[in-house]
Amino acid sequence: MMFNRNKIALALVPAMLAILALAVQESDASLQNIISEKEAETRAIADRAQALFAGKCGLLSKCKPSECSMSAEDRTTMVPQCGNEPGPGMECTEALGKPSPDTCKGCSQKSQKLDFTEGYLRLPLGAKSQAQLGLAAESACWMRGLSDVFVKNDKARQSAGTLRAWQYFGSHSAGVTNMYPGSQGAYARTDKEGCGNYDPRRRPWYVAASSGPKDIILVLDTSGSMGATDSSGTTRLELMQAAGSAVLDTLTQNDFVSVVRFESTASVLQGSSRLQRATPEKIKSLQESLSQTLASGGTKFIPALQLAKQLFDASTVSNDASSGCQKVIVFLTDGIDSSIKSGNSFTSSWNTVVQDLSSSRITVVSFSLSNDADDSGPRNVACDTGGVWSRIDDATNPTAAMTSYYELLAQSVRTPNTVAWSSPYEDAGGLGTMVSVAMPVYSLDELVGVASTDVLISELEQFGNYNTVLNSLISQSQSCPDFRNVGNFTCAAERLRVASQCPGASLPSGCSATEGATCSAISLNDVSCSKFDSNTLKNDDGGWAKLNKVYCCGCPVLSAGAIAGIVIGGVVFIAVLSYVFWKKQVLCCKHIKGRSQKTPTNAPNAETAVPMQNKNNMFAANQQVAPAQQVAIGAAPTAAYNPASQAVSHPAVVGAVPAATAPAYPGPSAPPAYPQPPAFQAA
Repeated sequence: MMFNRNKIALALVPAMLAILALAVQESDASLQNIISEKEAETRAIADRAQALFAGKCGLLSKCKPSECSMSAEDRTTMVPQCGNEPGPGMECTEALGKPSPDTCKGCSQKSQKLDFTEGYLRLPLGAKSQAQLGLAAESACWMRGLSDVFVKNDKARQSAGTLRAWQYFGSHSAGVTNMYPGSQGAYARTDKEGCGNYDPRRRPWYVAASSGPKDIILVLDTSGSMGATDSSGTTRLELMQAAGSAVLDTLTQNDFVSVVRFESTASVLQGSSRLQRATPEKIKSLQESLSQTLASGGTKFIPALQLAKQLFDASTVSNDASSGCQKVIVFLTDGIDSSIKSGNSFTSSWNTVVQDLSSSRITVVSFSLSNDADDSGPRNVACDTGGVWSRIDDATNPTAAMTSYYELLAQSVRTPNTVAWSSPYEDAGGLGTMVSVAMPVYSLDELVGVASTDVLISELEQFGNYNTVLNSLISQSQSCPDFRNVGNFTCAAERLRVASQCPGASLPSGCSATEGATCSAISLNDVSCSKFDSNTLKNDDGGWAKLNKVYCCGCPVLSAGAIAGIVIGGVVFIAVLSYVFWKKQVLCCKHIKGRSQKTPTNAPNAETAVPMQNKNNMFAANQQVAPAQQVAIGAAPTAAYNPASQAVSHPAVVGAVPAATAPAYPGPSAPPAYPQPPAFQAA
């Protein structure tokens, strides 16, 4: 019998394995299906953006000033995230969870105001030239047409029961963002007067989509001169650390990274002999190590660049240390290496290093930090490897000045990448762990911007565990875009090389020397229905006090009539109390006057006429006050007060003048403490 059971069990094993394999296949298929659905949403936004951009000049004439209260269909302007005037589609909803408790104190903690009828406008923080403002207005005008595809995608998400956030598009020319659903709350505000900085071109989803997977090494100067301080007391080393950390923040799990620090010698931060996958954990670890570097020693360029080349050579796709795509060095120094030159010419050692990098198709983007830094060496290695060079002047933040790095990566791609998935991150609004799927949009080979949507990891984990999901997303983003060589650069990329003063760099025929609006000029007032400062992002109407109106739900609101009633009532209340106190004081004075008039003129001295046992009684009589005054002082009455006679009933008071010995109010001259009107909070 036992033998038969074992045979049956053994016979069932293949069937069970087949069922398990089928379940795994179905799970993988379901995971791939939802990944494909999210990519299709993003592709729909990208396709719509491309069509709108192609017809942008015809749209500009239609963007005219209009009120935020008009419907999205009738309005030709966008609602700014930094304003205090919401669109009419704003509603209280629990679709995206609870609001920020710090922002909505005293209001409902169950829902927040969101606009699912349109996306809202946002600009990067910082000063902008007139050309940049023109590009921002132009971008906002045509980008407002993305709301229809946002709404269509949202309806599909509602039907599927998936999270309704977030969809967005970031323009490349001006960093304008159109984000859906529209919100003016915690996702936009970071101070009490306006929006914090948000530049889509510096976000990982944008950089990943516009440049594809890459291998990147930061080669950073930590020589003694980096300890010099600027006018604010910040050292160059601290500025460099912040700039390096910002570059690391743009990387995703599809990239591979390492950091080389150098002075007289060079070493790899954290000591790895190969590049590491840029997971969120690795990025955080590198940032912590970078923050602990110290400034010391001299300045030698060659050992640092040779070490970077060795790291690239040791990192391959087969050992999971390379993306197999573009290789980039970000080289930053504030010093001068006299050993790379002999007279006015570069030494053979330097030329060999530059040639090795160029032949290995390693692009160098270099920066000379400070007015005293060497420009010849960093510019030479950048120009000869198809990169770009920039000088970052004293008192200039290198984080903001490293635009050329991002611009070169984005504008040197020959063919657009299909999609890019970001590394997992925690949503700023507390929705949970999310990933973004992004796709670039091009027009005539130049980058227009990047479309993106967000997805909760928990939605993907329904069809596989965390590692399975992560590996699937990485595999979706592994294809390498085709990078242009120097001879085929676009206008935007070639403008960077001209600005770098690279020998032989010139603009191709038909390229303008500067980037600017290409259609009829419009202003931000033509595309924004609520006014705000384009540089500081501070709104012109109401400040933080009005935020509960546009973001929080269930807040106590007082109407104009109610406010007027409270004010008038408070005034009347104060007037009545003042009259009562004044009347009591008058009665008291009359009483004192009457007492003094009844005192005999020939009365003997009080000390001889009043028996000894009545002295204390006389003193007590002199301390009597009206009942209203007794309440204020807090003392119990010791004698009967008769308002009709204006006298105190006491057996023996002769020749006494109570008003002279007892103050009317507690303290030398303290006035009565009138009650204050009730406080109220404006809506």
